[in-house]
Amino acid sequence: MNSIVIKKTQIANAISMDEIQPFIQPIVNRNKNLIGFEVLARWIVSEYETRLPLQFIPIIKDDKQLSESLTISLLQQLITHFSSHKNNNIFISINIYSHSLTTLVINLLIKLNKYINVVIEILEDDDINNRNEFKIILHYLKSKGIKIALDDFGCGNNINDRLFDYPFDYVKIDKLFISDIDIHSDKLKSLKAMMKIIHYFT
Repeated sequence: MNSIVIKKTQIANAISMDEIQPFIQPIVNRNKNLIGFEVLARWIVSEYETRLPLQFIPIIKDDKQLSESLTISLLQQLITHFSSHKNNNIFISINIYSHSLTTLVINLLIKLNKYINVVIEILEDDDINNRNEFKIILHYLKSKGIKIALDDFGCGNNINDRLFDYPFDYVKIDKLFISDIDIHSDKLKSLKAMMKIIHYFT
């Protein structure tokens, strides 16, 4: 228990010091043209040490205050960058937990969307408490031009009725279902069936 408290304290300090930073990974289409970015959080501990999300995100996942603080910090850093490098021809995809979609976070997402097209991804391990409120928030974000994606469809909580309940624009199929489809015909058939279901509901 003490180690968890210490880790949370360290994470809180790292957030306040902007040591946890948004790295942007390019996304290209089949023609190798840049179409967007995916945000990857990295904790820069020192010149020689960088911590990956799996080392700190699970610790604060259920801590609404810390999750919101991290989301706010990352969004503010992205706004600072893209306000000077505006590009509305591409998108930026951001993983976000439902409980982090507070009024301030929503306003920051809308502000960022003025500089680059924002896509928020709902995570497979997100325990959505108030579905009706969450649905209202998603519809509001969509009315402001923000796209909604379902991350890692087919695993975790995302194999349930989320696809049918929420206004998703995109669905990202879990890599379990697309790996080795060139040599596994049954897996390819399953993927095609899954895609038909997704297209029907999006």
